[in-house]
Amino acid sequence: MGQPAGMWRYLILVCVLAGCNTPTAAFRGAEPRAVSVDGSTYKVYVRDGHAQAIRVNSEMNYRRGAEVKVRRAIQQASGCRVVGDLKGDPVVANARVACDGRSAPPPKRPEPSGFVVCDVYGETDPRRAYCLPG
Repeated sequence: MGQPAGMWRYLILVCVLAGCNTPTAAFRGAEPRAVSVDGSTYKVYVRDGHAQAIRVNSEMNYRRGAEVKVRRAIQQASGCRVVGDLKGDPVVANARVACDGRSAPPPKRPEPSGFVVCDVYGETDPRRAYCLPG
């Protein structure tokens, strides 16, 4: 009886960890480009003037110089210049990129269809929630 419960815990852990370095819906189907910058390894996805960098290795002091590393990783992987601020955190960061001197427009929110996952990010007005197709 105890063995199947332990097996379920292991299966749940594997499923959770399998999604750790998966790109968001906007970058599904984009080819990842592996880049290493100063000891940090990233998978960088580029699509339609936007980039997403996901750090795939662990680091002890991950915040020190993280923004500079992410910018360099995106520039190396895309061959384009990062425009404006990065969005996200030291592990998963999103950016607009400019290639050939053109700047990408801000990303469009995907149209929800079927199951939708929403988060209000501290907002009290549910109309300001950000939703993604599930």
